[in-house]
Amino acid sequence: MSGEPVEVRLNPLAGTAGAALSPSREETDPTIADVARREIDAAAAAAPAATATAVAATTTTTTDPSATPSTTTTTTATVTATTTATAKDSRLVDDGYKLIAFVNPGSGGQRGAKVLTVLRGILGDAAVFDIKADGGPDRGLDAVSGGSNGGEGGKDGKGSNGGGAQAFAPVRAFVAGGDGTFSWVASVVESRGLSHVALAPIPLGSGNDISRALGWGVKYPGAAALPTLVEYLRGRGVVRERLLDVWRVSVAGTASVASSTSVDVDGASHTARPVMVNYISFGVDAAVELAFNEKRWRHPERYKTRGGNLTAHLTLGARHVLVGSKFTTADFLESVTVDGVEVSVPPRTQSLIVLNIPSYGGGTQPWGFPTPRVGRRYGHTPMSVDDGRFEVLALPNLTHYTLMRLRVPAVRLAQGRVAEVRLREGVRTPAQVDGEPWAQHGGVVTIRAGTGGEGGDGGRTGGQVAAVPGPRWHERRRANAKFSIT
Repeated sequence: MSGEPVEVRLNPLAGTAGAALSPSREETDPTIADVARREIDAAAAAAPAATATAVAATTTTTTDPSATPSTTTTTTATVTATTTATAKDSRLVDDGYKLIAFVNPGSGGQRGAKVLTVLRGILGDAAVFDIKADGGPDRGLDAVSGGSNGGEGGKDGKGSNGGGAQAFAPVRAFVAGGDGTFSWVASVVESRGLSHVALAPIPLGSGNDISRALGWGVKYPGAAALPTLVEYLRGRGVVRERLLDVWRVSVAGTASVASSTSVDVDGASHTARPVMVNYISFGVDAAVELAFNEKRWRHPERYKTRGGNLTAHLTLGARHVLVGSKFTTADFLESVTVDGVEVSVPPRTQSLIVLNIPSYGGGTQPWGFPTPRVGRRYGHTPMSVDDGRFEVLALPNLTHYTLMRLRVPAVRLAQGRVAEVRLREGVRTPAQVDGEPWAQHGGVVTIRAGTGGEGGDGGRTGGQVAAVPGPRWHERRRANAKFSIT
């Protein structure tokens, strides 16, 4: 293979590129507020019912011939008071979770700036952070973690002795932006080991795969829905946190290289991102995403709406549909190993995908649902987002991407904890992490678990962050993220 760049004809795949094959006329989804309200009301209704059940059970238990009437009365009164207090905590009261929000005002056209204004009106200016102006989420995390890098709370966010003596109050944080914004915040939370911070996305991107997987909707809910979503996230007893794997991405041998067009109007050079929450891919899906973003980096004023961005992706993808492409992973891929074992990538594969969540390209499910028979034959099991394993797949072509929308899986290759993707030197390889693309010229890309916070709350290990399932998570339990720790 020569060192000349590979000519790539594009198809409409990618983290964001595959968000839809046609743009939606509706730019918001306010109905998620109705779903959230039902969850809130159900939690509130369950609280007094729990009190009554506990009191009845206590009275029955203490009705013993040897027990004196005073003993029975005292026990019942004590448990009633305790259970009532618990029920009170389960409702939407002032002692709910502390909320903060990170907003990317550049996401969703003008919507990011609007969300910033609305959330500041609800939560207060001091609790809502402009992640672009701040250069990241550290300032907001410092505000709820005792200072920089965990402050006096130490790396695990629980106190310098790790025993909880200086434990921070639990915090829930909205992350308003696209998949890349969520990945950015999750990376910092994980690396700092902030076990008291749980994340929830507000979708402002085009694909919104993490929001889909966690049940927070497929698109921006609208300003009118935000107060209800704040109430849902704040309330104790409405929804509990789960864990989400976070993966570190490193490049060895050759530094990732940005093309001259991979520099945005602010002068930022777009190269490999250091963390994966959704997926990383190499091939034609990343090529279309890179082509789109190179246009957007040069002319951000032209890409202000979700529908317009989807149309731009569709236009780029149509070039592949109409003209076709002979571009395959064999052009740039030398080898792939998972947990030290080389994986055979089928010939004519057009994209290699390492997947962490059950949503890719705007809602498809490449891994699908392996049956017990498949598990016995190939060793493939259903995916979970908290099991410390990722899934490796081959995407043959655009036709198969269409089949994935009909729930036909991609080609399953492996599951594991460490992957090494060795690329051909001198060949321009389109790559993307969580919808953020770059051009890689050779080297070895390694994906392994993160290294932050080795504490043990709720079974958490390094390489995980807390996440809050959204109102729609229960509606599509089969399609949404699965958690191995229930």
